Amino acid sequence: MALGEAIQEALRLGLVASRDQVFITSKLWISDAHLDLVTPALQESLQNLQFEYLDLYLIHWPISAKPGTLVYPLVAEDLMPMDFKGVWAAMEECQRLGLTKSIGVSNFSTKKL
Repeated sequence: MALGEAIQEALRLGLVASRDQVFITSKLWISDAHLDLVTPALQESLQNLQFEYLDLYLIHWPISAKPGTLVYPLVAEDLMPMDFKGVWAAMEECQRLGLTKSIGVSNFSTKKL
């Protein structure tokens, strides 16, 4: 992935002294917002970015889509309710495993929170 390559190059050239000086955030896409897909999705992001951990991993939207659905714009029949407790537990597990330092959400209303 271009971003990971650029950051790795900046580290090699000394433009960035260490990984600790870069704050990396990524988001869980809705088709991966399922209990069993959260960790593999984060691991794929880490592989693409060429990093061992993220600083922040966010649930992108408060909705899920059928696994494997990568089309955008989204098709209504592919959307489904999110298992908030299950997905959040998987996010906590990613943090516990050291794959991300912090977890959070984006695009959630106060009611969803």
